[in-house]
Amino acid sequence: MHSLDSLVALHPRDPDTAIAQLDRSYWNFVGQYGGVSAALAVQAIRTDPRSQGDPLSLTVNFSTPLADGVVLIHKELMGQTRSTQQWQLRLMQEVDGQPVLRTAAMLVQATRPEGFERTELVPPVMPASQDVPVMPRGGVTWLERYEFRMLKGVPGQVHDDTYSTGYVRDFPPRPLDYPALAALSDSFFPRLFLLTGSVNPVATISMSVYFHGTAAEIAAQGDAPLLCTARARRFNSGYTDHTGELWSEQGRLLVTSEQMMWFRHQPV
Repeated sequence: MHSLDSLVALHPRDPDTAIAQLDRSYWNFVGQYGGVSAALAVQAIRTDPRSQGDPLSLTVNFSTPLADGVVLIHKELMGQTRSTQQWQLRLMQEVDGQPVLRTAAMLVQATRPEGFERTELVPPVMPASQDVPVMPRGGVTWLERYEFRMLKGVPGQVHDDTYSTGYVRDFPPRPLDYPALAALSDSFFPRLFLLTGSVNPVATISMSVYFHGTAAEIAAQGDAPLLCTARARRFNSGYTDHTGELWSEQGRLLVTSEQMMWFRHQPV
């Protein structure tokens, strides 16, 4: 079984609670990689019998890092219209016998109508993915779960700005679906790393993912690499943001994302 499929193999406890069992396959420095929370939130609703439509927007607020072990995912359908649903989720773990909130999330699902289509953004011009070398994986475990082919913004080097372009996909390759796309939306390296050339203390506070791709477009991607681009807008008083885009091999915009992060850095 692919490590992501093992991660999102949820078990219902009751209609409003699902259970996940996490190991360290996606371990970061002090807890699970943030994309784990995003994937679990999406999968919890995708597998709920009340679910209608496909993910449209996801906001994940990180309280404390998910540890390995059991996670209780509490979900509540807050409201719905003929075409949308609004879900609230809480990811909880026990610490010393007490429940602790790890992640709070909101997911909007939508049934997409046929109609007008226009994309204002354009994908960056890139060579074919096979012509961009695979970046060595290492440092933390979650990096081993992805294949990165970076053209600009390679971590470990000092860059003049925070703009990066490249390719990313699950490793080993796996057909793309909504939980995987949610997790991949957090795969952008912290922008501060690109400015300093080193690993600085950082933590994601909040992440929003906007799903532009339809289910058919996501299925058409298969296990091909996604074209990714990201940049920060401002660093100020210990916090920074970044925006990201994930494009299909066919040039379809599948996801835009935003994050707010805490960081610590003392310029020399």
